[in-house]
Amino acid sequence: MNDLTIRPYRPEDAAAVTALHNTVVEHAGAYGGMTADEAAAFVSGVVRDPDADTRLVFTHSGDLVGMAMVGTPPAGGFRMDTLGGVHPA
Repeated sequence: MNDLTIRPYRPEDAAAVTALHNTVVEHAGAYGGMTADEAAAFVSGVVRDPDADTRLVFTHSGDLVGMAMVGTPPAGGFRMDTLGGVHPA
């Protein structure tokens, strides 16, 4: 029995992505100041195809516990931005 659901990012996931990101970076000792607007802007501005380039992992109760997002470099670009993490618990 699989207790996890894996699917691409949806716009209504911005708050959950923000909470997970902030938890992960705070657990690592950094400042978790990302906002839901910043999470949504990352996906809409950097990720070319959310269906192909994002994955969110939810528990059976609907808690987001893992995520991976890969941004596409601009034309002629060489840098790729990513956002991701796994809940420390």
